[in-house]
Amino acid sequence: MPYRIRPAEEADLPALAAIEAAGFGDPWDIAMLASHLSSPGTVTLIAEDETGGVGALCGLCLPPEGELYRIVTRPECRRRGIAKQLLSAFLSCLEEADAPTCFLEVRAGNSPALSLYAAAGFLIVGRRKNYYKDPREDAFVLRRE
Repeated sequence: MPYRIRPAEEADLPALAAIEAAGFGDPWDIAMLASHLSSPGTVTLIAEDETGGVGALCGLCLPPEGELYRIVTRPECRRRGIAKQLLSAFLSCLEEADAPTCFLEVRAGNSPALSLYAAAGFLIVGRRKNYYKDPREDAFVLRRE
């Protein structure tokens, strides 16, 4: 099912916070999301269906590079291609801005995310020991050219 992917606006902050709270153990709150939304070079996307927001992405585009900070889908909506659509939209934004290189960090044990990123052309280029808390886990650093 195709979802509507669009740039998030200030009016979307409650929906973004709800998606974060549902999908992450360490969610960004409305203040953090508002700060991100209003910062130069940031990209904030929301995925919607007929019920409202079902996924979101926060990243940065500072040519010649971009960085993916967060991508989240409501748990009840996972495995439907939402994260793939959000990632594709973000990578298109980077390409349009002439920012061909993109970095991200991901939990070493997050197999679904690692599969998503590998399919999009990301390669593991580093490891950060004990990067995540609750639970403590290493992060892989990924890069896409």
